[in-house]
Amino acid sequence: MRAAITPDLPSSSGPAPDTSPSGPTVDFRLPLDLDLVLEPSLIVPGRANIPTLWANLTTDASQWEPGEFSNGLWAWSPNVFGLHNAGVSLGSAQRSAYIEVASQAPYTLMQFQVQVDTNATGSSAANPVVIAVEWSSGNSFVSYSTLGTVQSHRASPQTLALSQPIPAGLTYIRLRATSQVPDGSNYIAYSKIILAGSIQSSSTTGSISVLNPMAKSPATADDSFALTYDFKHASDKALLVGVAAPVQSGLISLLATNALQFEPGEFNNG
Repeated sequence: MRAAITPDLPSSSGPAPDTSPSGPTVDFRLPLDLDLVLEPSLIVPGRANIPTLWANLTTDASQWEPGEFSNGLWAWSPNVFGLHNAGVSLGSAQRSAYIEVASQAPYTLMQFQVQVDTNATGSSAANPVVIAVEWSSGNSFVSYSTLGTVQSHRASPQTLALSQPIPAGLTYIRLRATSQVPDGSNYIAYSKIILAGSIQSSSTTGSISVLNPMAKSPATADDSFALTYDFKHASDKALLVGVAAPVQSGLISLLATNALQFEPGEFNNG
């Protein structure tokens, strides 16, 4: 058995949502499609079956941190999003994967699905690596709410049954190991990630309709719009910056870069 380590993290009492869905809602399903990007991308996009909810799967690790084993998208069969050298410290120094969700309206997260694989020394079906699924209003996770836990060495994806109200705007869901995963060739790999729930069906732009990916939208009169990127609520060195809520004209956007955190040397990007 691996020795338990006390996380060096703040209280998980978490932030209270600003609002919860009120009035009519529509169900959504938001998969993170690991087949959309090439190895070794650090950003994997996801889009719901409605036009007002988007997400990116990413990590606070760099491409090669700290050494010869890469992080990000791995071209396995099927593809996975993996991390090496998660770090023996389970506090702020630990590297983890997280999902950045941009929503134009409040929603209730009803289900969170993920498959967890690892080759961590000493882990097995009887002694799995436990992953905490945590929600926060900021990617620094200074405060957060624990949605539940999932485990490695399971034959099929695990689904958390939830009823978590989440406000409109930019929010984050983190996947954090609660037991030690040794450095070196040991890894954590995530796949088959799906968010599902119900979202408020009216917003500043009117009602929300479920998208038909095979249908073509009719031409409409042009509307002017302006997007403001919310640097105030992004953490230092963040490689993703969302749009300040409420978002107008049915648009969701994220400012990102294809550069690494420290590329090519001592001066950081983001």
